[in-house]
Amino acid sequence: ELPSQQTAAINEKKQQKIKWTDLSELRDRARLLEYSSNVNKRNLAEADSEREKERLSNFIQFASIVESTIEILTSLYIAGHPSVSDFLANQISTSEFLVGQTKFSSNDGLYGELRKYNQELTNLFSDWENKLCTMYETHINLTYFSGNQLWQIEDYIYRWSSFSHPGYHLLKFIGTDPKSIKKPNMKQPSPEDRLENLGHLLSRGQEIFALKQESLKMKKCSLVETTNEGILRGILSLFSLTKTEPSVYRILYCTQRTNWVQVRGFIYRCFHSKSFHQLIRPELLSQSVQDKFISLLRKLVEQNPFNFFRMGIITTNPPAEQHMINGLQSMQILNIHRDSELLNKDDFAKTLEQMIRGCHLFTSRIAGLGKSSAIRHIAKESNMTYVKFPISGDFDVDILAERLSSKCSQIQRLAIHLDIGSIHNIQQLNEVLYCLLLFRSFRFGQVAVSIPTETSIYIELDASPQSNLNEISLLQHIPSLAHVEYIEWNNINVKNSEIQTVAKYLQAIATEVIIKQDVDVSSIKELDAIALSRLIQNYFLQNKNSDFIT
Repeated sequence: ELPSQQTAAINEKKQQKIKWTDLSELRDRARLLEYSSNVNKRNLAEADSEREKERLSNFIQFASIVESTIEILTSLYIAGHPSVSDFLANQISTSEFLVGQTKFSSNDGLYGELRKYNQELTNLFSDWENKLCTMYETHINLTYFSGNQLWQIEDYIYRWSSFSHPGYHLLKFIGTDPKSIKKPNMKQPSPEDRLENLGHLLSRGQEIFALKQESLKMKKCSLVETTNEGILRGILSLFSLTKTEPSVYRILYCTQRTNWVQVRGFIYRCFHSKSFHQLIRPELLSQSVQDKFISLLRKLVEQNPFNFFRMGIITTNPPAEQHMINGLQSMQILNIHRDSELLNKDDFAKTLEQMIRGCHLFTSRIAGLGKSSAIRHIAKESNMTYVKFPISGDFDVDILAERLSSKCSQIQRLAIHLDIGSIHNIQQLNEVLYCLLLFRSFRFGQVAVSIPTETSIYIELDASPQSNLNEISLLQHIPSLAHVEYIEWNNINVKNSEIQTVAKYLQAIATEVIIKQDVDVSSIKELDAIALSRLIQNYFLQNKNSDFIT
């Protein structure tokens, strides 16, 4: 919402709030009036007509300044300037901030103070961008973060709060042990000093690499064109070809929400870290971001022609149709890997077998055969803390990450039950499972999650006819598979009070005790699994097709 506009009426001031969408619509209408001849058809005096045109022009300029201001504030937030992040963390709404703390006066339809404020924000953003890029060159770990992520990490370092804190998971995501960072004595006052201080703290756990300067003519960008199902094979193949340890923080998955700050960080990370990183599905980036990608990389190469760097790109679209890849080819730094150069089927399966640990897959012929009960039983028998996470429909990766981080941060003996139903975006689930099963960590939006490596993960697949989960290619490589054909009556939960009550009444009916006297089920001793299953099957399942009993 925008600042309240004050109007004088009958010697009293009234306030009216207006949202940006409404203001934008009014601006569009004002433009139509400005370009139409309606203003001249109202039989106004020439002076009044000119005055009305001037008012329309001033209003259009006002709305444009407001739009520019909002865009700069948004850019400041995405670039991680703490003033916007701190404000959002401590205020209820932006309207309260704008109305209560910043007011701009208008003099005869002119908005000098607002223009000045807009220019100050423009200068602030420019200075912050320059500072950020300078820091990227020497403090590589800063390149992983955007928005308020830097200050979530800072908040965690100074507070040392719970393991569910987002800053803890962001540190774990980039492979940094939070315990290795010593808490500073005091927080620096200025944003630039805070950034430098955080950069120094993160650099202490920063990996140092020394790529061999084998040949300056060596292609620096490796490209793999594949299908959605082949992305994981491409990722592991490039890690193998470059002799790089597979790590989740070396992979940037592009989405339609991936912004320029994240991509710019990736470029600086590749160029200055001397380590190999991969960009997945760049075809999802906007045309503007792809243009900036080539422009920045070309600039860095021209400024540092002898710098040796490596980056990998995996795409599912024809490279010839992508502006960014065409730009890399024009720079003569692109090496296209053919399918024969990637891991073959056996090597790929062997690599996955080595990386997938503590993961168990449960499927069934039809729904309702007790997969969830079996998983709970295993967790209980193994003395593990059981946590269930249903995933279905159009799920949000940030919400899933928040749920996982709040429940699964530091529990040592943990059993995570992923109950996967029908999914709208199967490729997104594929990528989440890649990261979670192979690396025990993922971040696709602003929220990261990292779970202990010893965590057991149980995946239950929906068995309904409309299920599309057979498209999840990774699942075929999970070695531990339990396929449920029928209900396991021997594993019936004898501690379930409802089941015990039903079975005890059935026993009273079978022995005809219920005819002779009132039945007090609390006085009847607990029935074992054999007795429970026999009573239930004899009474409910006679003359029923056992293939469809759930």
